[in-house]
Amino acid sequence: MAEVEEIHVGDVGTRLEGVVKDGGDVVDLTTSTGIVMRLQKPDDSRVDHPATIDDALNGAVHYTTTPGDIDIPGSWLQQLIVNFPSGVIFNSDIESFEVFENIPEP
Repeated sequence: MAEVEEIHVGDVGTRLEGVVKDGGDVVDLTTSTGIVMRLQKPDDSRVDHPATIDDALNGAVHYTTTPGDIDIPGSWLQQLIVNFPSGVIFNSDIESFEVFENIPEP
């Protein structure tokens, strides 16, 4: 997951990391043709972001947040969707992370 201690509403440049796993086993991404990081917000809305492969053999990917991505506090879900040339679409295990409020401006 993210390599930060806390994620806050409005954070930009936060690196959300994931390892594509199937029941705890790492999935080799060497032949994948596309990977999406799907985020589900606390209000149940969902958004897909293209993920970048960091280590294909070990299933490691990331997405770096941009303005507007992290817009509400609460418990978020993350799932990685991987496409392979054979037509197989793989959905990873689901992970969760918390987004915190900021201290309001004075």
